[in-house]
Amino acid sequence: MSKKPKQKSNITLQPTSASVEEHAVIYCRVSSDKQASEGHGMEAQEARCREYAQQRSYQIDEVFQDVFTGGGDFRNRAGVVQLLKYLDKFPHRSYVVLFDDMKRIARDTQAYLELRLEIEARGARPESPNFAFNEGPEARFIETIHAAQAQLEREQNRRQVIQKMKARMEAGYYCIGGTKRGYQRNKTTKVLEPSREGLDVLKPALEAFADGKLVRKVDMARYLIDKGFWKRPAPESYITQVTSLLEDPFYAGYVEHIEWEVSRRPGHHKGLISPNTYEATQARLQKVQVSKWVRQDISSDFPLRGLINCVCGASLTAAFSKNHNGNRYPYYLCKTAGCVFKNKSIKKAELEGNFLKVMHASKLKPSVSKVVEEVFRAVWKEEIAEVGKREATHAHKIEKLREKLRGLADMAYRAKTEQLRDVYEHEMEQTAREIEGLEAESGAKLDFAIPFQTALKKSKTLVERPYSIWTKLNTREQHSLYFFLFDEKLFHCK
Repeated sequence: MSKKPKQKSNITLQPTSASVEEHAVIYCRVSSDKQASEGHGMEAQEARCREYAQQRSYQIDEVFQDVFTGGGDFRNRAGVVQLLKYLDKFPHRSYVVLFDDMKRIARDTQAYLELRLEIEARGARPESPNFAFNEGPEARFIETIHAAQAQLEREQNRRQVIQKMKARMEAGYYCIGGTKRGYQRNKTTKVLEPSREGLDVLKPALEAFADGKLVRKVDMARYLIDKGFWKRPAPESYITQVTSLLEDPFYAGYVEHIEWEVSRRPGHHKGLISPNTYEATQARLQKVQVSKWVRQDISSDFPLRGLINCVCGASLTAAFSKNHNGNRYPYYLCKTAGCVFKNKSIKKAELEGNFLKVMHASKLKPSVSKVVEEVFRAVWKEEIAEVGKREATHAHKIEKLREKLRGLADMAYRAKTEQLRDVYEHEMEQTAREIEGLEAESGAKLDFAIPFQTALKKSKTLVERPYSIWTKLNTREQHSLYFFLFDEKLFHCK
């Protein structure tokens, strides 16, 4: 009896689910550029995650990295954003997202939980060599506790660093914002001291504004640009920085930090200007005119001194003369050597009367007035839009820097040597200085308290009938208006 040949099976054996290789991505994060460039934090995190993945036969498809502190909105981290976008590109794959430690995800409870949900919403799951991510209410509770503990440690570290820095400020040592412009840090004492730039450029500028030689903030900005203190040629772009320099008591030898409730007190550093000079500056900024600080050649006796040129091109000066009876008579005159009109007096009433006639005759045509109104409206809208954009950009930058500052505070607390702690504190000072600079720039806002129609009316009146405005201003304000109305000084011809 012959045996039947065996039939070949048409069934193909499929690999079991355990043999299917899972896809994974790795996320690494360090808190500072210095850690990224000089340390091995990124490499160590990635190595641990790769070892963990190899043990579980995960296929590593991509590695994402961030240099960012652990607090705040995770959407500000480029690496996290790229990771989420990558997961979106492969909706059919169930990815494993590997972290070296829970703290690499975030050291902020809310940010951690939000990022956890974003990962799960894309069908991925987190895993870590240092923490078992499990389902269930008890496991979620423990996970939340770990995230809250990381936030607590970060905030406690920041508080301790701030307490140390506050104590130094209260003792008179400036330790916020790194080195101030015009100063350098003494390598031995660590105390800030005036630099050559501070003594040769900034000190004369601050003193010149205090005594009225530099009438306006824009004049001080122009002076500093001419001396190479700033690089951009437009002085108007430095008004907020000038205001910050003028209002800062540090330059008078004081330290203070209102945010930390450190009241103004004498510092251990030497001021560029005296306390009296600083107070005179504050009086000018508040429009409290103190007569002893007003220049002698800018006074109500001769409002056009320095504004009118002689035919030789030099500015006319002014003085009083006396007759034999002791009566005083005001005159304008040219004192330039070689000028044909040298010492030939011009009666004050004559010169100023002729100038007012020029001002009175300066009127805008109705057709041009309409153009002015349209331009004003367009500029107003552009300025409002620009301020909004600038404020949003500054707010974003400031928040990122604050997160960096908190990260540095954390590292300073954990530093094992005093030398390393000093390095972190120095970086904190530089970061705080950047924040202060951005906050100062954010102060440059339009005055929205002035209604549009009121501002438009005043502007139109100024260009339509400058004479009516001129007669209502004091001498300093007239000098400012003069250069708004005229491109250059007017000439007096006999």
